Formats: sequence, structure tokens, C-alpha cells
Amino acid sequence: MCCRTWRTEASTGSMCQRWCAPRRGSGSTRWWTGIPLPNWGTGRVNLLGDAAHPMYPFGSNGGTQAIIDGRMLAWELARADDPVAGLAAYEGACRERMNALVLSNRQGGPEQVLQLVEQRAPNGFTRIEDVMTNDELDSIAMQYRKTAGFEAEALNTQPSWEVAKPA
Repeated sequence: MCCRTWRTEASTGSMCQRWCAPRRGSGSTRWWTGIPLPNWGTGRVNLLGDAAHPMYPFGSNGGTQAIIDGRMLAWELARADDPVAGLAAYEGACRERMNALVLSNRQGGPEQVLQLVEQRAPNGFTRIEDVMTNDELDSIAMQYRKTAGFEAEALNTQPSWEVAKPA
């Protein structure tokens, strides 16, 4: 449910309690990704980037997804007869995949490699190959690329997002 006013009173402690969680065993703070949203907007108002799908701040994933959102939004707006239809098409094209990516991030996402290495080599290591096989690394990367929509085969079958210049 959306806020009813623009003014919200909150202390730093209550915000951190809601949006941050201690990382197991380290005492450091880890950002918590938001709950996937059932919708990103209504009418002529819509969200994109981290406002729509907050990600862990690793690997430029949030920035990459915001760029993809902006490109997709421009494409859908250019194709639609009216802005409301364009915004609805943008959300329809992106929200389900992005919600899956948000959930994947909560379960480790690209950080899964770091978590596995920490479990397997708590006292450190010299070579990553001594801790994880190349097949394991490739499998984690491929699964994340599929979820994020970065898999080359899938990208190559999508239509171009080229927005035609007005005549």
C-alpha cells in the first residue's frame, strides 16, 4: 500500500531495523533487498531502477537494471498510443523477471560465490581453484545471467529496443 502523505517521521534506528540486517558472523551491515512489488505504478506514475526493484549493492547490478529499465521504458513509451499504455506495457514486460531477480539476490545472487568461499575456506586461500571448481563458478554465473536476463542466447532472440526518431 502506498503512503498517504509525503511526510513520514522515522528515526535512523527504525529505518536501519527495517532495511538492514547484520551479516552472519561478521557484525557488518548488509543491505536488505525489498519485497517484490505487486505493481510499479498506476496511471501516469511509475517506478524504475532501485525504486521498483532494490538490489544488493554488488556488481553494478542495480545500475545495470536501471539502465535496462530506462531503455525499455523509452521503447514502450515510443510504441504506445498514449503514455498510460506505454507505462503499463513497460511494467508488464519487466516486473515479473525483475521480481524473480530481487528474490534471487536475497538468496545470494552473484554474492553466492563469496558465501561459498567463506564457508569452504574460512581461514583464507591462495587460489580460487582450490576452493571452487570452474564448473561451479560457471554454473552460478550462468544461473544468474538467466535470471537477470543477461544470457546471450535470450538477448539475441529479443526484439531491438531501438526507438525510431520522429520524422
